[in-house]
Amino acid sequence: MRNFDYRFSLLAFAIIFLVSSCKEDSDPLADEINLLRAATESFDTFSEATAAGWDTDITGYVSGMGHHYLREELVDDNFEITRPEVVLFAPDENGDMQFVAVEYAVPLDPTSSSGPPEGFTGDSDVWSVNPNGDMWVLHVWVELSNPDGLFHPTNSELP
Repeated sequence: MRNFDYRFSLLAFAIIFLVSSCKEDSDPLADEINLLRAATESFDTFSEATAAGWDTDITGYVSGMGHHYLREELVDDNFEITRPEVVLFAPDENGDMQFVAVEYAVPLDPTSSSGPPEGFTGDSDVWSVNPNGDMWVLHVWVELSNPDGLFHPTNSELP
């Protein structure tokens, strides 16, 4: 009986160790991207996104990006993973608009020399300045895979 208790204790310890190791190995960036994907999963159709408020095409079609649809009330000084200011749609071969990416747009602070907003965990999200709108911007190719990278401003898969 004592031998059984010892083996049971070792098994229980091994299970607890494996479970706690899995939690420590979680990838914060992947978790954040999954949050974003969950927040935008309802954008399967263009009409769903426009009905949710992303209804102003601020660019027309841009090569390698698509159309940028703004939800103006989200534009503020805050980066919020689940509330991108812009969603990007591109027409497919039938002309139907397909959700491809999001863009975060945070106004530049002219009184500050600070850098871009704190964004996703890590340093792979490289923000750039859009001089036309005096904004820090960041594209995230959350729906259409981008061979140039998740945060690259353009996607070579789009014409």
